[in-house]
Amino acid sequence: TASMLTSFGGYSVASWIAVRTGFGRAHRNAQRHLRQGRVLQTAGDFARAREEFETSISLLREHPTPALLAEAYLRLGDTDLATDNWKGAVEHFKLYRELASKKAKVPEDLVCLRIGRAHLGLGNVDEAFRFLDEARRIQERVSQNPLLGETYVRLAETESRRKRPDAAREHYLRAINVQERLRDRRAEAGSRVGLAEMYVLTGDHESARGQYSTAARLYRAAGDAGTAGLIEAKAAGIAA
Repeated sequence: TASMLTSFGGYSVASWIAVRTGFGRAHRNAQRHLRQGRVLQTAGDFARAREEFETSISLLREHPTPALLAEAYLRLGDTDLATDNWKGAVEHFKLYRELASKKAKVPEDLVCLRIGRAHLGLGNVDEAFRFLDEARRIQERVSQNPLLGETYVRLAETESRRKRPDAAREHYLRAINVQERLRDRRAEAGSRVGLAEMYVLTGDHESARGQYSTAARLYRAAGDAGTAGLIEAKAAGIAA
């Protein structure tokens, strides 16, 4: 009938078209701001990237598209991490997890690692350990997981701040094992410096000097003579 042709679920056809058109326009604008934010984030312009992501989120809240909104929260969380906005990072990664489905593009272990880093930045060491240990459990099930080295390092940092140098030392040793396999000299050097500091705390000065010396050699091999010199000075300053 004529009335059926001019109405749709309680709306006139004209009203329904207007709603759909508005949704489409907002959706396209949200996508555009998200794309621009990605480019700015990659370029290291985090202040402008944040503005783009926040604009995208504002549009997507009015016209929800879960997959896009989840990505926007994830990108904003990454921007927070890059600018040491730890509280914002925890909040935005939490919102991402609430929206992301099992088909999410970002693996759960990586999200847990990011949340753990943010809690560590906030000084919430117990929460940091909980998320980092969850990431570790997931990653250890996968052979040659490239993130496992970083997770061990973050766990070591967390245990160090919990005043557990022996546990921190074990995590640094696990990290070094992964980094040696990957031939990531700079990362291995950083882990050996952390390990040396744990040996200093426990009074094992000989082991500390050995780790500092190895770290300095790795930094030189990576082309960072300045850092190598600082590490060598640290080794020389340890009492016999």
